[in-house]
Amino acid sequence: MGERLTPFMLFFCEEKSAVQAVHPQLAPHEVSALIAEKWKTLSPEKSRAYSVLSATYAEQKKTALTNPKKRKERREKDPKAPKSATSAYMYFSKHHRMLLKQENSDLTFGDLGKTVGAMWNAASPEEKKPFEDLAAEDKTRYTTELVDYKSCVESQAPAAPPPPDAATTARAASPAARPPSRVGPPPPIPTPLAVLARSPLVSPAEPPPLPPSSGVLS
Repeated sequence: MGERLTPFMLFFCEEKSAVQAVHPQLAPHEVSALIAEKWKTLSPEKSRAYSVLSATYAEQKKTALTNPKKRKERREKDPKAPKSATSAYMYFSKHHRMLLKQENSDLTFGDLGKTVGAMWNAASPEEKKPFEDLAAEDKTRYTTELVDYKSCVESQAPAAPPPPDAATTARAASPAARPPSRVGPPPPIPTPLAVLARSPLVSPAEPPPLPPSSGVLS
C-alpha cells in the first residue's frame, strides 16, 4: 500500500469484517467485488466524508514528515505504581488492529491507526458499549489500586521534623541573641618595642647586664 490511504481503501477496511460476517462463504475476491459494488452505491455525503478523511490523513502525514516532533524525556515510573486504566477506544483499537493486520498485512502502523480511528468514529453506541464496559471495569480497578498505593507510599515516607516553637523563633530573632558586631577600626597591632616595654624582665632604657668576669684578661 502506498503512502496515502484512498477513500475506497478506508471504506474497504471498514466494510470487510462486516461483509465477511454476513457472508462467511464468500471467497476473498468475491468479498472485494461486493464491497466495490457497495462503494458505487454510496451516497454522495458518505463518499465525501471518506474523501475528507483521506485528505486529512495525507496532510497530517505530510506535516509529520516536515515538522518531526521532539521526543519528551520520559519520567521514571515507580514499578510498584498501578497500571493506568485503559480507555474504551484502546480496547476497541486492540481488538480491530489485530483483525485488520491479519486481513491486510501490508498496512503500516500509521495506516492501522487511521483506519481504526475512522472505524471508531463510525461505530454506533451499541457497537462501542462492550468496550466502554471493559473500560469502566478497568477504571474501577485502577482507582482501588491507586488508593492502596498512595497509602503504602505515605506510610513509608520519613516523618517531617517538628516546626520550631514560638519561644525558639523569638530568641533567634532577638538582637540580644545575635553576637555583637565590631564597631570602628580594629585595635592597633603592638610593635616589638611596646611588647619589650611591658616585659618585667628587661627595660628598654637599660641594656641587658653583662656576665661576670672570669678573671682572664683578653
